[in-house]
Amino acid sequence: DIPGFRLREDVWVGEGADLHPEAKIVGPAVIGDNCRVEAGAHLGEYAVVGANVRLRRDAVLARYGGAMAACADSDSVDSQQSIPA
Repeated sequence: DIPGFRLREDVWVGEGADLHPEAKIVGPAVIGDNCRVEAGAHLGEYAVVGANVRLRRDAVLARYGGAMAACADSDSVDSQQSIPA
């Protein structure tokens, strides 16, 4: 089972997560508990975001070279960072 609730067919969101309506989330993706995804942030397909992560405005978490894109618990990604897997 995938933790959290199903936001749409291929996106699951943990308890207490805050997703800005202007964030772009391409599934399949899993967003952990108490995450904050700000306006303009982009989660690419196969993104896995741990608990308590903050993806700041215009941050990018994207798959690279066929691998899953992941961000560990309590990380923060700002607009100057692009995190490939």
